[in-house]
Amino acid sequence: TNEITPDEIEKLRAHYIPQIAAYWKAITEMTGMSVAAGIYSTSTGQFIDYDRYELGREWEKIKDGAT
Repeated sequence: TNEITPDEIEKLRAHYIPQIAAYWKAITEMTGMSVAAGIYSTSTGQFIDYDRYELGREWEKIKDGAT
């Protein structure tokens, strides 16, 4: 779906962080475990990981209605 070039990875990363943060938060809450999250770009062959701190910040923005 997202046919991008390697130089557009940051754009893809930014596009999906709200969705990944929501999934991350839900699974963290359901399991009570530390959860890692990321996406795989098939068009570039790259795994894009997000650290828990940036996911936490993004979740706070979602929760506060800022996204």
